[in-house]
Amino acid sequence: MYLFSKKIKCLNCNQNFRGVNERGKRKYICSGYHNYRSCVRWKVEEEWLLELIHNHFIIDMYKDIGIIGGRGSSKDNKDTVVAEELIDRIESIRVSPVYEELTIYFKDGTKTFMSKNRQTYWTDE
Repeated sequence: MYLFSKKIKCLNCNQNFRGVNERGKRKYICSGYHNYRSCVRWKVEEEWLLELIHNHFIIDMYKDIGIIGGRGSSKDNKDTVVAEELIDRIESIRVSPVYEELTIYFKDGTKTFMSKNRQTYWTDE
């Protein structure tokens, strides 16, 4: 089972992203591309999504304890939070394969945006 099934939506063709195993790595690709070749092919790695989500909550934790702008996490710290628990906090993930961008919307009203050059932006809105 893929962790982000039915959470990732393509902004280009409005199809869901589907999980695929490519070279031993779990990735997501637009169903519009995969099934019909009617969209743009852009892969999103599951490990990358988990890291983005984890970092979002690490930053949130820093804000809660008064350390604003704390960025970064250790690999050991990531293992302390169960992936399913993090995924339950996600409302949706919107992907623009044309611009190679994605936005993760969380149930608490915050979001994380990732651009094609892998710059991350985090907001309280």
